[in-house]
Amino acid sequence: MRPDFYRADGDWTPLRLGRVGWFLAGAGFPHEFQGVEDAELPFFKVADTNLPGNEQELRSAPNTVSRLTARQLGARICPAGAIAFPKVGATLLGNKRRLTIGNCIFDNNMMALVPRAEHDPRFLLYALGDLDFGQLSNPGPVPSINAGDLKDVFLPIPAPRIQRSIASFLDRKTTTIDALIHKKERLVELLQEKRQALVTQAVTKGLSPNVTLKESGIPWIGKVPSNWKIVAVKRTAKPGRKTFTDGDWIESPFITEEGVRLIQTGNVGIGRYKEQGFRYVSDRTFHELRCTEVDPGDVLICRLDGPVGRACLAPNLGVRMITSVDNAILKPRADCDGRFLVYVLSSPKYLDWVQVLCRVGGGFRFRVSRSMLGDIQIPVPPADEQRRIADLLDAQTERMSALEQKLELHCERLREYRQALITAAVTGKIDVSQEAA
Repeated sequence: MRPDFYRADGDWTPLRLGRVGWFLAGAGFPHEFQGVEDAELPFFKVADTNLPGNEQELRSAPNTVSRLTARQLGARICPAGAIAFPKVGATLLGNKRRLTIGNCIFDNNMMALVPRAEHDPRFLLYALGDLDFGQLSNPGPVPSINAGDLKDVFLPIPAPRIQRSIASFLDRKTTTIDALIHKKERLVELLQEKRQALVTQAVTKGLSPNVTLKESGIPWIGKVPSNWKIVAVKRTAKPGRKTFTDGDWIESPFITEEGVRLIQTGNVGIGRYKEQGFRYVSDRTFHELRCTEVDPGDVLICRLDGPVGRACLAPNLGVRMITSVDNAILKPRADCDGRFLVYVLSSPKYLDWVQVLCRVGGGFRFRVSRSMLGDIQIPVPPADEQRRIADLLDAQTERMSALEQKLELHCERLREYRQALITAAVTGKIDVSQEAA
């Protein structure tokens, strides 16, 4: 069907994709035929279309198959300039890539559009990138698309000279925009590295550069100030019943739309609470299951991967709260600042150490038991020093987070501008010759 937007004049014509080029289907290649000796044909799979950043070109294949195998399995060899994309799965929404190498093949979950000689592959890649294949795909749990779905899709196609001008214009503009995005993303990375280093230094060495240090005996901690203690996580909980305990096992039938708020593992970020989704249980369920109430300021420690051991302070949501069984609840002692504990449990060296503990004995267990978590040793300074460290880290990390958010917003707006520019150019809404001038 024709899109709602297209330009048709002497230099522009709405054409079906079936007239712009022809489609090549991929073929199934058993694993034993891949990467064999003397296999000379580059072979692409769906995963190979996952390129970093805004990279759009497939320049080399990580795998190969032989010409004999390709011929026996009926694979069609694809030339350079074709536009390859997944035809099954969520990646078909955006992973359209231009092949810059010829004589290649791809698996049966991919296909390619081979442009006719008069059409510029660069222009078509930009134009196809503006199409939402997800809206064209077959309904079902796994989205899929085939050549029949695409052949009758209209695109506004300009004369070959205009295609080349638009492609060159967009190459220049998107390269500039991508470079700006990369610089801002790098600044975000540097801020995150600086924050991590600041937190690690503060929670293991304190704020004074001249303090006397002693060996902690714990590999991830190293030396600590001589007046600090090394304490098991569970010993930072106040005395009493269920002050260091697991959350509650809440099954789907107990979930309601109001009542006592259920905090889940996804709400526990690294050092911060993340609001996502709203689930509740009734007051009746709370009492019948004898749930443990979470108080604002409690430390929630996630025992599942993402990473294992991450923690945040329970917020004040204005309602009663509980948490799921894979979050541990720690109610801090009077001489333990919950903010300081969260900073310790958010430091990269601590998180790395927990991941190592999860893998003891071989294999990968992406969770930690509460007993193992409770036995982990952490540095604990005197209460007043905990507060000073937490106050400083609150101020510094808040400032860095604000800068990160501003940079990320800039990146989002640049991406939006990039896409809007592509849409305007490939539909003829801007005259690229005037833009270039």
